[in-house]
Amino acid sequence: MILSKKNIVFVLCLLQALFTFSIIAPTKDQVIVGTIEGKITSENHAVIFMLKNNNETTKVIFKNQLPSKLEVCKDNLTITGTYNGDVFEAKSVATSCYELPDMADDYRSNGKIYIVVGVVLIVLLGVIAYLFNINSRINNLNEEN
Repeated sequence: MILSKKNIVFVLCLLQALFTFSIIAPTKDQVIVGTIEGKITSENHAVIFMLKNNNETTKVIFKNQLPSKLEVCKDNLTITGTYNGDVFEAKSVATSCYELPDMADDYRSNGKIYIVVGVVLIVLLGVIAYLFNINSRINNLNEEN
């Protein structure tokens, strides 16, 4: 019988040996760090760019959407992926360059920031007044007992 217990154990042992000796071992992700050189192009739902690291230029293909900051911050990219011949297939792209968020620039420029700060202060003062009111009621109840 082909599916005997002995044959199944033999196949499992053979597969374990193949994985142990890295004959069929899955490829591990590699990390490269560098700077984008030249233009970022897009073909067939993939982003393609050249990455320069240590006087070496590598073609990188990234099949996901790039972070929006990447157009501004092209230095110090950390890319995780695998080599497929001369091309590096990226799985993730990260950058250590970041900009400060816009925060409340629109409110500040229109003068509406003062309205926001005023409303927050009124709410905060209302909560503080309510807490003092509750505190005085508790003190009155304690004095009665």
